Amino acid sequence: MKKLVPLFLILLWATQINGQGDKIVPSFEQVLSLKSIGYTPEISPDGKHVIFTVTQTDWEENRYDTEIWISKYGARPFQLTNNPEGNSGNWTATRG
Repeated sequence: MKKLVPLFLILLWATQINGQGDKIVPSFEQVLSLKSIGYTPEISPDGKHVIFTVTQTDWEENRYDTEIWISKYGARPFQLTNNPEGNSGNWTATRG
C-alpha cells in the first residue's frame, strides 16, 4: 500500500500538468487540407496488394484532387497516379 501512494501522487501530478496545457484548435483551412482515404479500397485476388484513393485539397485550382495509391506486399503505400488536370479516382477495379 505504501508503494501505491507515491505512484498515485505522481499520476495525479501528471494529469494536472496535462490538463493545464493549451488546446490546439485547427483552422478551417487546416481541416479542409486533411488528406482522406477513399471508402472502397480494393484488395488483389491473391491478397498481396491493396489499391485505394487519397483525396486532398488543391488550393491553387480551388478543388479537391483524388489520386490512386497502392501498397504492394504490405509495404509502405506509394502514389500510383498523378493527373494534374483532374482526378484519377474515377476507376473501377476488375475482379477475376
